[in-house]
Amino acid sequence: MARRERVRPSVQDWIAARSKFGLTDAQVQMARELGMNPRRLGNKSHDVSAIPGIVEALYRQRFGRSAPVSVASIEVVRREEQEARRGARAARSAAREQQRIEARAQEARALGYSVRAEFDARSGELRGVATGSRSGRLSDALLEVMKPHVPFPPARHELEEFSGGLAFGAEVWNATLGSEEDLHDLAAELSEARGCPLEEASQLVREIAASKLARFPDDRRRIVDVSVEVRGANVMVHATGLGG
Repeated sequence: MARRERVRPSVQDWIAARSKFGLTDAQVQMARELGMNPRRLGNKSHDVSAIPGIVEALYRQRFGRSAPVSVASIEVVRREEQEARRGARAARSAAREQQRIEARAQEARALGYSVRAEFDARSGELRGVATGSRSGRLSDALLEVMKPHVPFPPARHELEEFSGGLAFGAEVWNATLGSEEDLHDLAAELSEARGCPLEEASQLVREIAASKLARFPDDRRRIVDVSVEVRGANVMVHATGLGG
């Protein structure tokens, strides 16, 4: 079943008024420019058929012309307003993403990396550029990326969550070596596995990916295995990678 589009009350009122009073799209636009209330267009002293003429007369009196310069139906106006709102939300989301990546980059610089992390709002791609960055042990790099997202240091009862988090982090790490579509697919899998909204899963994937790209943008090693070992009071993380 197709999703029913939600219509704002003010727009719906104009659609109803257009039908009730036999208004054209131009007359509806005139009434809207005049600031009329669609629920109060007619009263007991006015014949319904007289409303279009009253609107036109008031429009000529106010603006000195018989019709608007350009006419758009109320449906077109509604669609344009919805597209504008979606565009504004996308811009705000891109700005927040840019801020997160810049924060990760600043943190990475504080740790001794010379990096630049960027988010291309037009293409939706995460990008990382580095000069002289350092990686070291793959397990240390993975742990550094995942510390904000796993219990660290983990208590005994948190080892399973810790290990699962690192394994997921390895998947995101590997996805950053591919395409943006790989990140989308990983977010969809996480959403289905956790039963959480796709937007929430995508945000987590992007945060981890941004951290990896900010800290280790030129590390092309692919993680093929991650394991967690308990040695006395210590928890050891092992990560095996291919390539470089």
